[in-house]
Amino acid sequence: MTLLHAVTRDIPTISDKNLVAMIEAITPYVDYIQLREKSRSSKSLGLLIERILARGIPLEKLIVNDRADIAQAFGISRTHLTEQSLSIARMQDAFPEMQFGRSFHTVTAVERDLSRYDYGYLGHIFRTSEKHYPALGIEPLISAFKTINREDGESRGKLIAIGGIDVDTLPKIRDYIDGVAVMSALFPVANHLFDIERGRLKAKALREILEQRSGQ
Repeated sequence: MTLLHAVTRDIPTISDKNLVAMIEAITPYVDYIQLREKSRSSKSLGLLIERILARGIPLEKLIVNDRADIAQAFGISRTHLTEQSLSIARMQDAFPEMQFGRSFHTVTAVERDLSRYDYGYLGHIFRTSEKHYPALGIEPLISAFKTINREDGESRGKLIAIGGIDVDTLPKIRDYIDGVAVMSALFPVANHLFDIERGRLKAKALREILEQRSGQ
């Protein structure tokens, strides 16, 4: 199964009520929701998680960005690390039951370190308004995918593409990934609010494209 990760956009001017409604709308179509709310205090992030859980959104679908302590406090089993996070060894020592993913920005880093994580985001693959430096492009993604999927069958982690993923770009990479992480397309903004219906339809469309891969 090819995974679909939704990644929140950390827009402080949008209310929690609207954000939770957006998450609730896309939940049936996504495998995970990464709460990438870096500007929030611990208390604010905790209140958001409480509101999400109150809507019946499955705990096992949630990933907390960087804050393994908060994830553990709520019984969330996955934390997403970045290049600025503590080392994977230190995090595993502190949170032995936690599963960790990480963001990568080079193929070399993926080839060297992906096996130490449950999954890794590689990107950004396509141009995106969220980033101001050049996109990696498709070829590095293909190279990384081939390297971690050698014929010996040894697991080297899941390669998740991120950056500029939408209904027009996903088919170009669908056969060279274990999943995609999507931010802007799944959290579209209109009139200073998340456009819930547009986000829901986009999540449904992305899921359908992923399920076309190799007859899934």
